[in-house]
Amino acid sequence: MLSSLFTETLSAAKGRSPHRRRQNRTSESSEHALGSWVWLSDCTPKCNCYVYLRKTFCLPSKPKGASISVAACSKYKLYVNGKYISQGPARAPQGFYYYDTHDITQALTNDENVVALLVHYFGVDTYAGPAGKPGLNCRIDIELEDERLCIRTDETWLARPAEEWTGHGGRI
Repeated sequence: MLSSLFTETLSAAKGRSPHRRRQNRTSESSEHALGSWVWLSDCTPKCNCYVYLRKTFCLPSKPKGASISVAACSKYKLYVNGKYISQGPARAPQGFYYYDTHDITQALTNDENVVALLVHYFGVDTYAGPAGKPGLNCRIDIELEDERLCIRTDETWLARPAEEWTGHGGRI
């Protein structure tokens, strides 16, 4: 079950610091552009809600290198094949987003792979920035022996409300 991918502790990635970049939220032309912003298709944004998003894909061989660049409004926790990778990103000014790049080479296999994220949408202005629209945007770059693959967020990513996480509690 997808929720089981989110049970590892945050200490698994202690000491890792992601590479962080900033880009205009509406920009598609940059060489560093990620994918499309994705979210629940049939949901009006709710304050303080949580959503699971994931992509499953198969690789013909163990990759030589692989990275994932992730942006979310407001926060995310990233898992690859059940292994906790990291969380982020820092909030950004209106119209921009920060994205983090993580090396996921060791987490991928030469079989079926699952990239899963738990995204928390605040839905209210905070000290770190305005509320913005909910969403996840990422790109996975994979280098195999004889080819390069690029997997971007699009309508094929699965999304569902994370009902185990309640949005009714107060935020500090």
